[in-house]
Amino acid sequence: MTKTEAELIEELKGGEPQAFREFAQRYGSRIYDVQCWLCGDTTEAEDLAQETVVAVFKGIGKFRGGSTLYTWVYRIAHRIASRHLSEKANRNLRFDDVSEIQAPGDIVALAGSSILRDRIREALKALPVAQREAVVMHCLQGLSHTETARALDRPLGTVKWQIAQGLHALRNALGGDVDAL
Repeated sequence: MTKTEAELIEELKGGEPQAFREFAQRYGSRIYDVQCWLCGDTTEAEDLAQETVVAVFKGIGKFRGGSTLYTWVYRIAHRIASRHLSEKANRNLRFDDVSEIQAPGDIVALAGSSILRDRIREALKALPVAQREAVVMHCLQGLSHTETARALDRPLGTVKWQIAQGLHALRNALGGDVDAL
């Protein structure tokens, strides 16, 4: 029987080994996916995802339940990715080899085409970081506007604007190929 989120959190806080395995099964691929979309490199994403999981395990006692567990986890992943990106001397983000990412939402149907997938990657790369983060969380990770705002620690209105501006820029960059956006 699958544990509820509240049960999983309590077991994680209690240091239950099975809870850590269940956490990794539930959230591991989502953490990896978001790191891929944020940093653009699958190898770096693996390292950042592992760093995120370790940070979650070390910090689970600080989780107060003011958001969903995934929103809290995303905040940690976002901080780790942001720190990593700011430390990189070369800010040219690569979105190589993220074709295996299975993102929820309307973009999944579009990503079936290799050429279009490459165009989407390039268009995402061209967005300002704040817009890219908001679009990735809302459109690709399936978080609501409110969850995205909490995860990014930004005002709801700002996040809605960043998503709208990011999607507008993506539509312009991709032309008629993205009616689903």
